[in-house]
Amino acid sequence: MPLIALTSLHGSPGVTTLALALTSVMSRESQAVYFVEADPAGGVVAARFDRPLIPNLTGLAGAARHELVIDQVNEHVQHLMEGVRGVVAHPCPLQNSAALRVGADALAHVCAVDPSTAVVDLGRWRPEHPGTALATQARILLVLVRPVLEHVVLAMNAAESMPERDRIRLVTVGRRVYSDRQITEVSGLPVVGHVPEPTIDLLIDPVSPLRRRKSAWATAVADLHASLRADSVDPD
Repeated sequence: MPLIALTSLHGSPGVTTLALALTSVMSRESQAVYFVEADPAGGVVAARFDRPLIPNLTGLAGAARHELVIDQVNEHVQHLMEGVRGVVAHPCPLQNSAALRVGADALAHVCAVDPSTAVVDLGRWRPEHPGTALATQARILLVLVRPVLEHVVLAMNAAESMPERDRIRLVTVGRRVYSDRQITEVSGLPVVGHVPEPTIDLLIDPVSPLRRRKSAWATAVADLHASLRADSVDPD
């Protein structure tokens, strides 16, 4: 399963919002695309979109105690919004961190052998992240940063604790202070996209604006998707 993972380093640059939007755009090409909320700080998607809390990642982790297959993953996927299916996480950080410690390896193994595509929201990155197995399996690990020096320096140093540095790509968020070239020169990490600062409206509904021709959000997500499709990273 091609796996794209998203994470951040500081603040709230909109990892969940962008992951949901990418899932929606990718699902137009294939029905076998789903979102996975794998944030050890706890899940927000079920509450944000008024979806049931069960099934969720905790139940999937329970199934992962034995050999996990794609049919079991599908049993824990629910409809989240138009064009987006996914596995939500429990809002309790302790419960979700435990679920990732138990289930991330098995889910990563399924991702390696199944042709479906998973878009994984890892939340904020930290050393010894309980979802590290998912980041390791990812074809591309997208790190969202604001294009200011302190965030670029954070990215440069945090990359040392991330698996597969050659698969790390930066996505800048908000007003451009430095160019993509300058950010890459400082961090050593390529920039593959830029998205607007997430607004309250986008938090509430990151999908509807994708259908508006003149939406800056739609253009940014489409451009990022095109960059990911063109990226030559090969997990093998």
